[in-house]
Amino acid sequence: MKLIYQDDGYSIIETLVALTLIGLLLIMVHQVMPVVSVNNNSKIKLNAIGHAKSEMTSVLATKDFISAEKDINAKFKLIREVKFQDDYTKIHIKIVSKKTNKIIYQLIAYE
Repeated sequence: MKLIYQDDGYSIIETLVALTLIGLLLIMVHQVMPVVSVNNNSKIKLNAIGHAKSEMTSVLATKDFISAEKDINAKFKLIREVKFQDDYTKIHIKIVSKKTNKIIYQLIAYE
């Protein structure tokens, strides 16, 4: 019997699914990389993220919509800015290094 059609390669559906999975994997890796960096700043960044999330949770739970600034420890300072817009309230939490006055992490929420 003579072979009329030979199926070589992948179909367009298989190719599109593979490209989509690769794209999703690259997006997830890109989002995780700032948190898990190669240098020693990852512990500092994770500590700052924890403080910012804790403060945001506290503000939203207690409805304490007042701008404030407080020292977290010898290295960090927390700045909470609350702005009232027309239909919403913008809560901006920043963790700032005391030495360099550089923002280490910031978190924004709209209530």
